[in-house]
Amino acid sequence: MKLLSGYSDFISSRQVYLKKIFGVCNMEELSLNSATAVSSVDGRYARTTKPLRQYFSEYALQKNRLFMEVKYLEFLSENSDITHVRSISDDERKTLMDIIAGYNQDEFQKIKDIEKTTNHDVKSVEYYIKEKLKGTSLEDISESTHFALTSEDCTNIAYALMVNGAVNDVFVPKLRSVVEKLTELTDCYANDPMLARTHGQPASPTTVGKEFGVFSYELAKKVVKLENICIPGKLNNATGNYNALTAAYPDINGIEFSEKFLADWIELNPKFYTTQVDGYTEYSELFNVMKEINTLLEKLDWDMWSYISYNDFVQKRKEGEVGSSTMPHKVNPIQFENSAGNILIANGIFEALNQLPKSKMQRDLSGSTMLRAMGEAFGHTLIAYENTVKGLNRIEPNLDHLREILDQHPEILSEPIQQVLRREGVAGAYEQMKELTQGRSVVVEDLSGFIEGLDIRHEVKEELYALLDPKAYLGQAPLIAKSIAKDVRLMLGLPTKQEE
Repeated sequence: MKLLSGYSDFISSRQVYLKKIFGVCNMEELSLNSATAVSSVDGRYARTTKPLRQYFSEYALQKNRLFMEVKYLEFLSENSDITHVRSISDDERKTLMDIIAGYNQDEFQKIKDIEKTTNHDVKSVEYYIKEKLKGTSLEDISESTHFALTSEDCTNIAYALMVNGAVNDVFVPKLRSVVEKLTELTDCYANDPMLARTHGQPASPTTVGKEFGVFSYELAKKVVKLENICIPGKLNNATGNYNALTAAYPDINGIEFSEKFLADWIELNPKFYTTQVDGYTEYSELFNVMKEINTLLEKLDWDMWSYISYNDFVQKRKEGEVGSSTMPHKVNPIQFENSAGNILIANGIFEALNQLPKSKMQRDLSGSTMLRAMGEAFGHTLIAYENTVKGLNRIEPNLDHLREILDQHPEILSEPIQQVLRREGVAGAYEQMKELTQGRSVVVEDLSGFIEGLDIRHEVKEELYALLDPKAYLGQAPLIAKSIAKDVRLMLGLPTKQEE
């Protein structure tokens, strides 16, 4: 056996091996597609993450920069304080809007080609617009493209439009569908008893619906929180002081100028007090809410995984699907496992993105690089949500098994028995039940015999005998489940059961 002494020996040996096997000495140059993508977000899971291409790709970033710059030029033409830019006609306005409407992958490539010379992605958009206006009646105002702006003015607005769009168009609807599914399960199984487990051990019973309801309610609160987050935009020049604008037009109020453009023309909340960058506080708020939502769903994933392993829930068999390459009987909870894994990756990236507010002095380019990674975080998140929904649609509670399990654990009734005895003033009630049940295999007859030997009133004994069915010891779980379903529907503006 030949031992390799180092990396160069490994490479040489590998090339010989490849030549023997494939008839080539070097790996072929692979074109980019879902099969050759380095990231699973754009590879194996490309079909799931496809909706995010309109929001987090470089194509989307340049599209939104282009939109901002064109709208800004139009805004200048209609602002009477900007005297060097004339008013434009309706036909000329259409010419401007056609630049936005005509943007496609071919036009994107033209911008990329310009960037080969400029080595600056924002300046390339500016030059592209000027090129599009050549030979038109707007050529005389084309030099006012990007007037009194810094590249971050354009970029931060583009990202705000992208992120707000992705959250509102993709993630809020997807999360609402998760909550609606959980609420449906809450209602459907509100009265069906199941054994609860604390520390993995048998505990006071609950209902299937109540357990789903807790997740439904907590996620609904987070969805409302997410819906109220809006990434703002800033338009205040190189260091946040309107220096460039003031140099050209000393009498213009920069705050009023930027507010009018951002609120009226771009429909973004304006942010006035910044350095060159906007501070990213709203981004951090968004990333933290996404992490909170993801953490809740990860807990749901692992709870469902555990319920399946206990046989409390069963998975519907899917025709033709293979659970194991060697064990034919397997139906693995892969959707919940996939979701949990993707959430861990997503939350790791969101945590890294929370470093954005640490931009050095006015700005450094680490933030630019980090922002380009947002699509990865949101991509893994979307993959997780899709798999959680698939998993929920595939499971159903094993109700007969759940009842049997409750009957097998009468020791959980030590809690209600000792509570009634304490109410009646029986000394050492807790300790007596502990002696009878802790760490022991107990049957209902043991509890019945204990009750029979108590020196208490007959009617209290009858009350205790009536407690000896674990399936009936549900407290107010059914009522709570119904209440949760109602509250969640009201919170999210969904039809209530009565309205349905």
